[in-house]
Amino acid sequence: MSTPATAQAKATRHQRTPVLVGAVNDPVDLLEQDQVWCDREGAEHRISDMEPRYCRNVVRFLLRQAEAIVISAGLDMANVRMPDVDTEAYWSVERGMQTEMAEMTNDPVAWLLSTPLLTALIARGGRP
Repeated sequence: MSTPATAQAKATRHQRTPVLVGAVNDPVDLLEQDQVWCDREGAEHRISDMEPRYCRNVVRFLLRQAEAIVISAGLDMANVRMPDVDTEAYWSVERGMQTEMAEMTNDPVAWLLSTPLLTALIARGGRP
């Protein structure tokens, strides 16, 4: 069940500025956009240009890595710069992060499938 703080955290997460070709630096940030896939050699592929079979293969790969991705995302979240302590903004972000962490750890695959990257890959190639 989503609370207003959870909805706000998800809305913020899913409304981040899309990462453009040439700008992908953090693998977890890659999940937060729906334009490109960056392969293990660092080559970026526009999802709209990828073959559907390749999209399905990437989805399979990412789903096999779901728990490791959640750990990485959790570590990134732990390093987020927080608003001043004892402000409404601080507590709102704190609640949103706790909710997000619970979703990530309770069902890593479902959380991963909810990210913009996997949504775009599945829209392009179908679910494996």
